[in-house]
Amino acid sequence: MNVRTLLLAPALVALLGCQSPGAPTGTPVSTPVPTPAATAASGVEGLVADLKARGVDAKMGSPFLAEPMGGQGMSVCVGAETLQVYAFFDHEAALAASVKINRNDPSNVGNAIVEWNGPPRFWLRDRVIVLYLGDNAATDAALRGLLGQPFAESREPGRGFLPNPPCQ
Repeated sequence: MNVRTLLLAPALVALLGCQSPGAPTGTPVSTPVPTPAATAASGVEGLVADLKARGVDAKMGSPFLAEPMGGQGMSVCVGAETLQVYAFFDHEAALAASVKINRNDPSNVGNAIVEWNGPPRFWLRDRVIVLYLGDNAATDAALRGLLGQPFAESREPGRGFLPNPPCQ
């Protein structure tokens, strides 16, 4: 051992000893808090079941291309309104995708700029990210009642370049 190693070793031990085991290396600025599931079911099916349990007319819609969010895109029909649900393998993958969404300007998703077809509101629940672009007060209230406050939202309506998957 050389003299420099002997001098640095106690300082390194003291520095590492001050950290608690499993302490995070950094605090994400915009990490959404997952909302608790009302039922044991998770994913898109669990969301539909929980909406139905609250008396909301909800059903599975059709798949859609999930870019730029990632995951698997599945629409959920709430009456005639459309929710876009991005399903991921697990909560960690959904959380990683959610931190790419700018909280104050959800048109910024990672390196992409998205022109949503309505004012975007995003919720994180278990392994899904829920997006609602509509302006129906009852649908918005049902989602807030089930999922809490959105982790990202904008009042800007967007330009409507990306169509919503249709619900009939």
